[in-house]
Amino acid sequence: ILTEGYSKAALTALNYVERHYYAHFTLDDMARSTGYNKSYLCVAFKKDTRMTIWDCLNTIRIRRAAELIVYSDHSLAQVADICGFASVSHFNRVFSSAGRMMG
Repeated sequence: ILTEGYSKAALTALNYVERHYYAHFTLDDMARSTGYNKSYLCVAFKKDTRMTIWDCLNTIRIRRAAELIVYSDHSLAQVADICGFASVSHFNRVFSSAGRMMG
């Protein structure tokens, strides 16, 4: 993601997502950790990236999962767990949805 011109709040949120993609977290957790109001984070992030924080989180998880599928011997269940998906079925839904959106 090219981040030139992003606000400090959007960069902070993006950094948080990149560091915590594998974990379950809420906007409240992110706000507490970053010191920003959660509504402000969401608005700033959407304005700068043109996607929601959750869409970005799923994109990062999917990219990491694709890397693990190609370059590791992990099962799909292990990949789903490593990448922070709640279950294999959740992973399959998100991964399938992303595939349809990409082409």
